[in-house]
Amino acid sequence: MSKTLLVYLHGFRSSPRSSKAVMTGEAISGLTSKDHSYEWYCPQLLASPKQSMDMVTSHIDQSDADSIIIIGSSLGGFYTNYLAEKYQCKGIALNPAVYAARELEPHVG
Repeated sequence: MSKTLLVYLHGFRSSPRSSKAVMTGEAISGLTSKDHSYEWYCPQLLASPKQSMDMVTSHIDQSDADSIIIIGSSLGGFYTNYLAEKYQCKGIALNPAVYAARELEPHVG
């Protein structure tokens, strides 16, 4: 049986309990078949981008999945672009924060 790690990264000031994350997780849970399974990973991202990426990459590196798909919303979409490039995998960025440093600067501090 093949296995896909599906990572969902929420946006700034959001959480794994957001409606998008919950609905996506529920939809994924119904996709597992006798030939293919999905590992759902939707972490609470940390305030520090470095700590968040360390946490997510650690999980990805420890997974035994055959393939990876990363979905991210807003700031999570920004992270998705980075991770999809790093792991050469599929990435889906929903309304990504393209200029995260500039756009989020007023909210940090």
